[in-house]
Amino acid sequence: MMFEWSLPASIVFGRGSIGEIGLRVAGFGRRVLFVRDGGLPESGGALDAVRGRLESAGLSIKEEVVKGEPTVEGVDEIVRRARSFSPEAVLGLGGGSAMDTAKAAAGLLGNGGEVLDYLEIIGKGKPFERPAVPLIAVPTTAGTGSEATRNAVLTSRAHGVKASLRGHALLPKLALVDPALTDSLPADITASTGLDALTQCLESFLAIKANPFTDALALEGLRRAARSLERVCRGGDVPDARDDMSLAALFSGICLANAGLGAVHGLAAAIGGKFPAPHGAVCGRLLPPVFSENVRALAASSAGRPALVKCLSIAAIFLPNEKASEETRLARLSERLFNLVSDLKIPGWAFYGIAEADLPALAAAAARSSSIRQNPVVLSESTLVEILRSAL
Repeated sequence: MMFEWSLPASIVFGRGSIGEIGLRVAGFGRRVLFVRDGGLPESGGALDAVRGRLESAGLSIKEEVVKGEPTVEGVDEIVRRARSFSPEAVLGLGGGSAMDTAKAAAGLLGNGGEVLDYLEIIGKGKPFERPAVPLIAVPTTAGTGSEATRNAVLTSRAHGVKASLRGHALLPKLALVDPALTDSLPADITASTGLDALTQCLESFLAIKANPFTDALALEGLRRAARSLERVCRGGDVPDARDDMSLAALFSGICLANAGLGAVHGLAAAIGGKFPAPHGAVCGRLLPPVFSENVRALAASSAGRPALVKCLSIAAIFLPNEKASEETRLARLSERLFNLVSDLKIPGWAFYGIAEADLPALAAAAARSSSIRQNPVVLSESTLVEILRSAL
């Protein structure tokens, strides 16, 4: 057995931990590039709390706003504006879009050049040879786990794809996770981001590169998501459930950074490159049919037994009282996942403008993705088309 284990240099988790953000950022430098989510309320929320503490710490701040999915062009523009400011630290506040933008900016500011010099698939894919500007990542959603990953997923509308900047340089120096920042999230965002965290834990657990560390964290993330995702989506004051989902998201980020993902994320990346569909909602829609197809293919192969045993471990989490045969337990787990996505009101592809005619091209793009290489079984393009069709 051989594996690699990468983490942010420091992780701070807990309600109220945002109160330390000023002093913690000041430990990296006085000039701070502050990249924040454009969807955050301008007053009375996380943005006010962070701004106030940065100002109280006497820091010089250059603020940049990220609206929607992060793009190649958007990151290059932010970096061009920031170079003359010479930031000593980069702070990303928001969901995955803001944190991935902040990571990309930190890498480019430390290494020079533009996004396409380093981007996978459509760029030159050069490695980051020098350290990034120190990065602090603060999530305001419980989904992507971007605060713990070493990649930044960017969309190129010109190429119609999503691709990653990747490297140890992009690991945050500090991931500060305060679940209280997620308490006021609306139900639809809570659902889509939560499904992303659940999917990442599940896919990392089954990934070819999974290892004992990622297995332990992925299972714990799945346990927390299984008991708390529906609770947080029903609304109300449920801090314990919000804490669960923030931990599930953090664990999912650590797991994907070290084990990879699978076919769900390969397909989701292809869709996200061409359609304005929320990543978490797309993952949620894809998870049940991909899981069902993986189980079918694994059961048909003698080499698939170890992964199939892992699937049974997932079934024990979501269906703790189920005592039927292995085949029945796995079928009921697939049904449980389908029902979860339905109960959370995740829309089908038509809602995002995706039609039957788009499916072959999406499947072909997914087959070239880096995520799909870690899927526990090889899925043909025709199978990927059928998976997409089942989610129409």
